[in-house]
Amino acid sequence: MASYKLCTCGGCKRKKVKRYRVRWRDKAGKQKSLHTETSAQAKQLLAEVERELAFGRNNTDITLNEWAKEVPVTKGNQATKETMQMVWDKHIKDSIGNYKIREISRADINEWLEDDLQGYAPATKRKYLRLVNTALEYAVVDRIIEVNPCKLIHIEGDKRESEPNPLDTEQLYEMIEMWDNDPLLKEHTNFVTALAFTGARPSELSALRWKNVDLKAKEIKIRECHRRNSNGSIYLSDRLKSARARRTLAIPEYLLGRLQFRKDTHPHEEFVFSSALGNPIHLTNFRERYWKNRFLVNSSLPIEDIYDLRHTFSALMYTTGIDIWELSSMLGHTDPKTTITWYGNWFDKANHSAVEILDDWAKQGITKFGSTS
Repeated sequence: MASYKLCTCGGCKRKKVKRYRVRWRDKAGKQKSLHTETSAQAKQLLAEVERELAFGRNNTDITLNEWAKEVPVTKGNQATKETMQMVWDKHIKDSIGNYKIREISRADINEWLEDDLQGYAPATKRKYLRLVNTALEYAVVDRIIEVNPCKLIHIEGDKRESEPNPLDTEQLYEMIEMWDNDPLLKEHTNFVTALAFTGARPSELSALRWKNVDLKAKEIKIRECHRRNSNGSIYLSDRLKSARARRTLAIPEYLLGRLQFRKDTHPHEEFVFSSALGNPIHLTNFRERYWKNRFLVNSSLPIEDIYDLRHTFSALMYTTGIDIWELSSMLGHTDPKTTITWYGNWFDKANHSAVEILDDWAKQGITKFGSTS
């Protein structure tokens, strides 16, 4: 049993400091103790120690995959368990399964359902969600987490509410020109340009650091993303959406010139895309201040969401005849089926004007996209 009290040891007396001492016995029965500066810190440490003792190991960094191996996530005979393990390996292991269970939020669960399971029937999504929910229920019981983020999750239907809204080439350059010439928007012109010319997710590009950019090789390495804490603040994470989200993207010539200029004029900044003060882009603020309340209110372009720039890249790349597997790799999709599900209907329409789009791109001199690795 762990406990804490005001410390009266010789060291604290000699230094004439008021500190608290947390004491407990580890799994082997050995006495352990730590000092804290305040009673609040002592209570927090006490709670962490008791959680660890309850489970019998240090589990602060345990992932959902690791935890699922230690608890029964499904009932039934051996055949049922094997089937559910295959489901876990295919749909959970390489995505949300890599997340630390203490960091999984309800937003992460929703994102997993909407993106990684896009196209699956609601009943199938509910079945897969039950596996994650069961694992996290055990985590609540063992006091690793306080609340199960799977609670109050609403599963939408398997059809998109609306089709993607990609821009054509002329509209894309009109948008870039608008951002270049607006006194407020020009701060982030390179960011929106990169979204349209690489197809990367906003959270990936906002976290892009110069150490992952090779201008000579014309490559961008996607290795990190920005995630959001429950209080709204952001932090840098190497936990990407899936294993395939870790990828290398070629930099087209049009974007390359902009990045080189940015590097030359801001040589000491860590992030490729940042605010005027050098801070990383906070996507919530960006959407509200720049995208929604400045760009959309002054634009007549058929674009609504910042993700439409990713859709623009996808549509234009597909119409060049790129293989669906390669496009899926460039987008960082877990499965090419996701690419087809998200963009299939629009692709069917876009194919009729592929030659015209190719001509437009050629006139602009931006056909050197290269391949991913």
